Amino acid sequence: MGGRDEILVDVQSLTKIYTLKRNIFSRSAQFVTAVYDVNFHIRNGEVFGLVGESGSGKTTCGRILSKLEEATAGRIFIEGVDISQLKGRELRDFRRKVQMIFQDPYESLNPRRTVYDTVVEPLDVQAIGDFEEREYRVWKALKIVELYPPGDYLFRFPHELSGGQRQRVAIARALVLEPDFVIADEPVSMLDASIRAGILNLLLDLRSRLGLTYLFITHDVAVARYMCDRIGVIYKGKMVELGKTEQVIHDPRHPYTKALLSAVPIPDPRAKRERFRLEDREIPDRGFDKSCIYLPRCAASGRICRRESPEMVEVEEDHYAACHLSTEM
Repeated sequence: MGGRDEILVDVQSLTKIYTLKRNIFSRSAQFVTAVYDVNFHIRNGEVFGLVGESGSGKTTCGRILSKLEEATAGRIFIEGVDISQLKGRELRDFRRKVQMIFQDPYESLNPRRTVYDTVVEPLDVQAIGDFEEREYRVWKALKIVELYPPGDYLFRFPHELSGGQRQRVAIARALVLEPDFVIADEPVSMLDASIRAGILNLLLDLRSRLGLTYLFITHDVAVARYMCDRIGVIYKGKMVELGKTEQVIHDPRHPYTKALLSAVPIPDPRAKRERFRLEDREIPDRGFDKSCIYLPRCAASGRICRRESPEMVEVEEDHYAACHLSTEM
């Protein structure tokens, strides 16, 4: 692993298009573009957040980076290696370095397997160590995620654990291979509010102690602010704003980012904040044509927004937005 400023992950023009199954009445296949021409990088030791509403394509990005799915177009480099070309031993080594924490701990754990069986499985698949070494690694992983004492949890089943404990087991499973890069897909969205902070603090502590780098996927801007050094805002598969977290939150340049921020509740009941208005015009879905993808919901759109899709431009140092009006905001 290199220094903190070294780029660990470099995503270039990532695109994912799904082909829908034909039915007996359709003459041609239909396509859904989940991710379109997405670009970002993640520095070594950084927490980079992908923020957007459900269906925006952020989880698809994570699944492609973990090679659970293949990209339709674009390239992804991790530690300078193009992961699309990995096969055999190289792919096996990749899966040791890159792990994913899934959203729902109730679904990601096999109800018929004990905690030990769940956490040791990656070691079995990778053929790492003998029985004693594997047992030690599982014990160590459970201790790292603060399941004390580990011996009390080894032979429990998921139904015997709370939601927070299940997610800690899922994190232990991801860490048992000692990865460099972890993709966390909405890791606290299914948990009670009372235990979310504990999981988030654990992830930040693990970053410091183990030197981890995260792609943190969330729909919650408040969680992204707490966790992330930089964020990318994604809408309908396209990146619309990118920059340092505080920079984006205090000076948003895309109307979608403003809408997300205006929806974050304020803990002070006396505080007032102007809600950012969204349009809801019916415009035919023409895919990714020349018009702006955000056009149907934008109250400030003009003629240029209908003529051409905006490119990501630097509106201030290390702050980018894909909006024709971004320099005027």
